[in-house]
Amino acid sequence: MTTVAYRIPAFGDSQSPTDLEPPPPIPGDRPIRRRALYGWRFTYDKLFKAHEGPEEGDEDDALDIIFEVANSVDMLHLIDVYENFIWLSRNYLSRHHGTIHSRGLSLIPKKENMRVLTDALKLGEPEWHFLEETA
Repeated sequence: MTTVAYRIPAFGDSQSPTDLEPPPPIPGDRPIRRRALYGWRFTYDKLFKAHEGPEEGDEDDALDIIFEVANSVDMLHLIDVYENFIWLSRNYLSRHHGTIHSRGLSLIPKKENMRVLTDALKLGEPEWHFLEETA
């Protein structure tokens, strides 16, 4: 079994390392060999509807909404966007060994702060998303 060390992000004005915890376990029988992100999958339509965005918006409009929402709850430093995913944590894979790097997974906000971010994004509950079907 691989030992996982957690990557600690930079903090906002109102947060500290004690406001973070490990993400839930990655589901599946061999998650360590699959690239995964913990957060939200979104579509432009769903995001724009939830936040009264433009009818014909694009990637820049989506990023503006996502980053404004995260900033409004002082969690901009904890999120990132990859394609159509807003992620808080991911598994870092070694290209050579197919295992998690020693720096491991990013910590995520504790439940009360996670609820604030989840409610602000209006995209449902965060979960693990796999970026490919097999390793």
